Amino acid sequence: MATDIILEDGALAPAAPPQRTRLRRATANKLPSQGWVSQRILEKNGHTLTYVGLVCFTILIYSKPQDLLHFETNPNLAFLFAAITLLLYIPTQLRLEGRLSARPRELNILLAFTALALLSFPLAVSRSSAWTEFNDMFLKAVLMFIVIINVVRTEQRLKGLLYLALAIAFISGASALNNHRVGIGLLEGYRATGMLTGVLYDPNDMSLYLVMVVPIAAALAMGTKSLPLKLFYGLCILTMIGGIIVTYSRGGFLGLVGVVGVFAWKSARRQPVAVVLGLVAFIGFIVLAPGNYVGRIASITNPNLDVAGSADERKELLNLSIQTTLHHPIFGVGFGNFPNVSFREKPSHNAYTQVSSEMGVFALMVYVLFMIVPILNLKKIEKETFGVPGYERFYALAVGLQASLVGYMVSSFFLSVAYYWFLYYFVAYAVCLRRIYETGPGRVVGHVTLTPAMGAPEGIDEIPNATPDLPSTPALRIVS
Repeated sequence: MATDIILEDGALAPAAPPQRTRLRRATANKLPSQGWVSQRILEKNGHTLTYVGLVCFTILIYSKPQDLLHFETNPNLAFLFAAITLLLYIPTQLRLEGRLSARPRELNILLAFTALALLSFPLAVSRSSAWTEFNDMFLKAVLMFIVIINVVRTEQRLKGLLYLALAIAFISGASALNNHRVGIGLLEGYRATGMLTGVLYDPNDMSLYLVMVVPIAAALAMGTKSLPLKLFYGLCILTMIGGIIVTYSRGGFLGLVGVVGVFAWKSARRQPVAVVLGLVAFIGFIVLAPGNYVGRIASITNPNLDVAGSADERKELLNLSIQTTLHHPIFGVGFGNFPNVSFREKPSHNAYTQVSSEMGVFALMVYVLFMIVPILNLKKIEKETFGVPGYERFYALAVGLQASLVGYMVSSFFLSVAYYWFLYYFVAYAVCLRRIYETGPGRVVGHVTLTPAMGAPEGIDEIPNATPDLPSTPALRIVS
């Protein structure tokens, strides 16, 4: 929709350059109110102590330092810091914004998913199992999702969490490579584990996490012009891919293929040679993998190659979880209750049928929507910032987070991780990126850089007032 810039006396303002003549959102140009400026700064930079608590909590859920330090007792430090973080968050949030949380679409979807989880309790096979599973990890993940999207309102804070995720993934990948090299802590005699004893100890779970963080490292490399940093991020990527390989996780391999596919698709038009070289390097990396890795991957399509027999077992579990869904399509067998109806209390090993069998088909639809909506929003940022100087970091992170979520969607088809931290943290990162982009110092719409002016007009919620970058003229009014 074209936008005319009109002077107060009715004359047309000087025309903007051709590439800066279209706006999708029109707002009035007002001088900023000092009070509004102060409030915006306070909202973005408040929650300092809450952010510190969030960082500490994140470290604890992935590392369990009490296990590494061999405490005589086993204090639940993660629960303690979760409680402290919430106690800091609630009064600060109410003081800053007068509400407990912003309400982006992703949060509404997550709240609907949580409500469906609670509705599955009355008909659950075991209500105690449902509550244990709900309270053990999922409830904390929901609460931390709310904290993240409200506390992480600056690029520095978002990058801080991304650097933390990268550090955890790098340590996990490096320790897995070392354990595989020296033969320590190998599951089934050949599958490497990491040094962290939290949710990343299991090779499959660690592999999934590494798959999701590889695109973040790639995005950080794309968003910087520093050669040393690019080399460092490249080293991190190689270490994490190596960690994925030595876990021998088939789901991790397919998730990594999905991640590589996203980057190849996004970069094919701009850098076709780099894409081809990258794909050749990826294939070569897989071919040179140690031991029977290729045979392990080939067992995805040919279960006879799986000497452990886990491929056949997972096929049976998939069929059983689908049958359970068909017999209990509305509310499932209860949150976290599929192992109670499975053979030998085995989980479904599939996040999608885990949700459908335990919470019903509608919950599965909500769960998938929770992943698709942030991808679509990230795609908008990608489209608006593509090729715009100064916005490379937004473009890179938008592509990287899309790849992370695609990697999760692929890998989680082979893992019962629907209630784990991984998805909720990364969707929260996507929400934070969008909010920072939309309310930051500028926003690119089409080829127009929108610069904030305070006093948001009626009908504009998240996006601050803005005007196109035009020659200086008196008393401009934007008319659509």
